[in-house]
Amino acid sequence: MLTAMGVAALVSPLWGAFAIITGRLLLKENRHARWMAATAGIIIIAVNLIYLISSLSYDPAMTEGNASWWLFFYLARIMFGAYILASGLKKTDNSPFAVV
Repeated sequence: MLTAMGVAALVSPLWGAFAIITGRLLLKENRHARWMAATAGIIIIAVNLIYLISSLSYDPAMTEGNASWWLFFYLARIMFGAYILASGLKKTDNSPFAVV
């Protein structure tokens, strides 16, 4: 989790702040905080998918050379969102839902 927060903070301060907030929500053991974190994971995935699709549609050459790093960052943020989503839905003492 700390590695994912560090990577998000390196990519952008805004995403880093979002990662820290969702990480703090995941540390709480109540169901509402975990649902808020799961919702944040969905938002992260949706926003970065939109960024990824729009950047590929505007510039198909983005897969070549240095621009491929941007693809890596979009995919890393999508994976981070999936991790937050799965962590938010993970079964705890107060949550009847489980991903795993």
